Amino acid sequence: MVLDGTTIYVGGAFTTIGGQTRNRIAALDTGTGLATTFDPNSTSTVSTMVLDGTTIYVGGAFTTIGGLVRNRIAALDTGTGLAVTTFNPNSDNTVTILALYGTKLYVGGAFTTIGGQARNRLAALDTGTGVATTFDPNANNTVSTLKLYGTTLYVGGAFSAIGGESQSNFAGIYTEE
Repeated sequence: MVLDGTTIYVGGAFTTIGGQTRNRIAALDTGTGLATTFDPNSTSTVSTMVLDGTTIYVGGAFTTIGGLVRNRIAALDTGTGLAVTTFNPNSDNTVTILALYGTKLYVGGAFTTIGGQARNRLAALDTGTGVATTFDPNANNTVSTLKLYGTTLYVGGAFSAIGGESQSNFAGIYTEE
């Protein structure tokens, strides 16, 4: 979930929330708990989201959201709920976690292709284009959590190797930011 003033954006597996039909993603008024007009209508679970001004980046298991085909990751306009047409990284498997740093969106999950490149379970995408950057730590199993601190991206998941090193379930990776 993401809080933006008096609006809270939530994702999950629900089909009704805040007194309205909302498929797996919604915006709620924090004062009333009622759903706003924001209605991207996701075809499957929304697991993670980060806010960047009037854009909310979302990841999960969906294949359509915000009125467009978007495989497991999308950028949505917070006002209309529509998908941003220039951002389409097309992940081949579930996206479980997102972290934003400037114009880079760090993405973790179960994917092996995202942003037009082979990227095993962890990638950095350009927020404008959705194209994968050169960042390629190559995790050998699912990445489920991310936390950026300075130029270090802390990564947790089911992996036993990442960044060319034997690392079980947790690693700190230099991002060269």
